[in-house]
Amino acid sequence: MKRLLTVLVSTGIILAGCGNDSAPSTDTESPKSTETKQTKQASQDVLDVYKTYQQTVGQSGTADAEALAAIEYTGDQKLLRAATLGAKNLKIKPGKVVKSFQEGNVAYIIHEFNDEDGLPLPNRASKLFLKQDGEWKVVIVPTKFDPEVFTTLASLFESFNADEYGVNAKAAEAVGNTKEDKQDEVFTRVNAQTDYMALEMNSNILMIYGPALGNKGNPETLVHYYEDYADWYREEQSLLLKTAKAGTDFEKYLIALDPLKESLQKKLEKYADQLNMELG
Repeated sequence: MKRLLTVLVSTGIILAGCGNDSAPSTDTESPKSTETKQTKQASQDVLDVYKTYQQTVGQSGTADAEALAAIEYTGDQKLLRAATLGAKNLKIKPGKVVKSFQEGNVAYIIHEFNDEDGLPLPNRASKLFLKQDGEWKVVIVPTKFDPEVFTTLASLFESFNADEYGVNAKAAEAVGNTKEDKQDEVFTRVNAQTDYMALEMNSNILMIYGPALGNKGNPETLVHYYEDYADWYREEQSLLLKTAKAGTDFEKYLIALDPLKESLQKKLEKYADQLNMELG
């Protein structure tokens, strides 16, 4: 059955890979199943870059743009301002690496979100890393890719079951044990953080569609997809900054995101018919 790539940047697309958390949360441990044993664990260099990113995000708002630019792929501080301000206001704190993968100059990790007390939130996210001029860079805002990136990712995600890594089951259970009158508050916060990360870099899509990224014509089409994504990010900087400032109130933030979602959908909707996301 043909599965078309959706361009809605929403909680739904980020959590589309959610399912049973059958894989335990072990720091930087690669999956040990026979289907994925050829996948290489990300190098320490990649994990060090992620650690720098983790320590930087959300510390001081716009001032973090300069620090993130040093580890970000494009290094455009103007594009990073919305991301850093949003991270600070939403109290985004990336947690430990759950799984890591690397092949050639492309690396990919799945990590936790932590709350203010350092406890893991239910939703997990992912980070894409590319090696440029001999140095690893984390992709934070949408940027330009070479087709080889998507071909490598397709190979990287062969036999990869995104369902295993979508949600932290223990954290979800903890939310379930929260008093009923407090659960809406927790879920609102989790949803706001999820949507924020989607705007930072919607790389979870790459994990969800896995091997289909390498379908005939897809790598070249995805280059244009992310070029348009990056253009949209530049075009909507003022709205992105406005939305980031609304993040001090999680509920208001989710409402403020609606114009951005609609704008991005309009920008990228043409690719739904151009991409072949058939799996199997």
